[in-house]
Amino acid sequence: MSEELEGLIDKRLDEFRTFAEAITREAGELVAERFRRGSFEVEDKEDGSPVTEADRDAELLLRKRIESRFPEHGVIGEEFGGTDVSRDFVWVLDPIDGTKSFIHGVPLFGTLVGLLHENRSVIGCIFQPVLDQMAVGDNRTTFLNGEPTRVREARAISDSTLLLTDPSDPVFLDRGEVFKSLIREAGIVRSWGDCFGYLSLVSGKADAMLDPVLSPWDLLPLLPVLRGAGAIVSDFRGLNAEEGNSLIASSSREFHDRILECFAGGH
Repeated sequence: MSEELEGLIDKRLDEFRTFAEAITREAGELVAERFRRGSFEVEDKEDGSPVTEADRDAELLLRKRIESRFPEHGVIGEEFGGTDVSRDFVWVLDPIDGTKSFIHGVPLFGTLVGLLHENRSVIGCIFQPVLDQMAVGDNRTTFLNGEPTRVREARAISDSTLLLTDPSDPVFLDRGEVFKSLIREAGIVRSWGDCFGYLSLVSGKADAMLDPVLSPWDLLPLLPVLRGAGAIVSDFRGLNAEEGNSLIASSSREFHDRILECFAGGH
């Protein structure tokens, strides 16, 4: 980490973290209210993924708060694209991470907000509003509902819980028996995915979480939370997570390396 970034973190970390947590909670509570009411229209975007007015309204709220507080910052959001993305500070927004869960009444969605400084993730928030669980990280520490949190201690792979978002993803299916061997080796495998899986990891309830395809707004807000809680992170090739479009996050080097055996060179 550069001396400049160290100085930035020391001087403004609390300000950015407090603001990020506040706007993430506000947007997430808007989403939760729409979820409980169960009244929303669903549209398909050009890429075939679903979107609701709750996604759009929550992102507009986040953008309004950021523009008011930090007009000199840029923004990248899932629903409305990028604004001033060449700025030193850029906020990354995913108003509903797990829209398919949201639409189908499954409370495994959440709101993601992150802050980049010179393209490096420095602040991240994961908020699961139905369970009222907020994880906030800065690469060095992570707090869950105001208390420090860490991934759980390493355990045998046969006793570990492995989570993934979509077991039918072609990346998994293409690995065939290699992937099946990992599934057989892990103690428990579940598709409790999207941001809920990463929240489970940093709160000590799972040992690894996999996503073979992620957009920047899905990925970048997660990284300071994961790193701050002591997770090992990389893309599916074992490279720097910020520069990829996939993510492996795990609580132990042994499990991480075992997962990489399945996918490195195959993605």
